[in-house]
Amino acid sequence: NVGDFLLGLGYRLLARAGALAGPEAGCALLALMAETHLRLAEGQGAELAWRRDGPGRLGPRDLVRIYALKTAPAFQAALGAGLVLGSGAAGAPWLEPFCRHLGVGFQIRNDLEGWQADLAGGRPTLLPLLAEGRAVPAGADAGLAGRLYTEWGVFERAAGLRDRCRARALEEARR
Repeated sequence: NVGDFLLGLGYRLLARAGALAGPEAGCALLALMAETHLRLAEGQGAELAWRRDGPGRLGPRDLVRIYALKTAPAFQAALGAGLVLGSGAAGAPWLEPFCRHLGVGFQIRNDLEGWQADLAGGRPTLLPLLAEGRAVPAGADAGLAGRLYTEWGVFERAAGLRDRCRARALEEARR
C-alpha cells in the first residue's frame, strides 16, 4: 500500500512538472518514468526468482544483468528527468549506458560494503558467485567467510568489477 501511495505521489509530481514544462516535456517525462519503472520491476522480479530458485543457477554475468535491470533504471529516471526538464531533450545517447554502468557499480559496491549482513541474512549477492565454485561452509561466521573470500580473491575481483563499471560510466559521460 505504501508503494502504491508513493507511485501516486510520483504521478502527481510528473503532472505538475509537465504542466510547468509544457505538454511535450510532460509526455517525455511520463514515457521515461513508465519505461524505467517497467525495467526496474523486471529486474526486481529476476532477483526474486533468483532468491527463490537459488543462486547456484546463475553466474556472475547473469547477476550483473539483474543488477543492470533493477538499479540502472532508477538512475536513468532521475537523470533523464533532469535532462527533459533542463533542456527539453527526451534523452541523450550516453544516458542509458552511463546509468547501466553506474547501477551495476552501485550494486557491487553495496555487495562489498554489506557482505557480512548479506551473509547473515542469506541474501544472495555477487560475492559467492565470484568464488569460482567454492562455497563458504553453511553456518560460517563472518570472520571465516572474510578469510575465505580474501584467500579466493573474491573481494579483489568484486572491487575490480566495481572499478571497471566506474571507468565505463565516466567514459560514457564524456561522450
